Amino acid sequence: MQDEQQTNTSEKNRMILENMELNLTFKLPLPVKITHMYTGILHLHRTIAYLALILVFVVMVKSLYGFINRKPHTEGDRKLGLFALIGSHLQLLAGLTLYFAAGYVGMWSNMSEIMKDADLRFKIIEHPFMMIIGIVFITVGYSQSKKATDDLKKHRLKGVFFLLGLACFLASTPWDRLF
Repeated sequence: MQDEQQTNTSEKNRMILENMELNLTFKLPLPVKITHMYTGILHLHRTIAYLALILVFVVMVKSLYGFINRKPHTEGDRKLGLFALIGSHLQLLAGLTLYFAAGYVGMWSNMSEIMKDADLRFKIIEHPFMMIIGIVFITVGYSQSKKATDDLKKHRLKGVFFLLGLACFLASTPWDRLF
């Protein structure tokens, strides 16, 4: 009886997830279709992903190069780091909007079923949390490098923390859905 109930719940979650991806209509006080808005934010999320990855990579390489070759930390380095920080935070906002609009939070009540299904686990647990951890690394790296007084320390902090953030991004990017 309990196995049958768990199977029904698992099938129900899978059907809800498929319905969210294919036919996104939500019941609001006024009947509003937000399919196009959801699709637009999804495209924005994917586009910003490319920009954020490129910016974080460039900042990381430039900072490590500046550290190894003892280059001064310039205003351009600071601004490039700031653009990478802004891009990653915009990516976070778009991702959180998609996460809550798709209703993934409502599925947390059935966590045992989510953990059994690799695709659901990646979408609902692994991807969001690894991306948040990566953004925290980037934020800490930018903030600490801003507070540092020595140019080499600025390069080192930014390079190491942006490398950790980039590693989190690359580890949890859904490559099959990006192209």
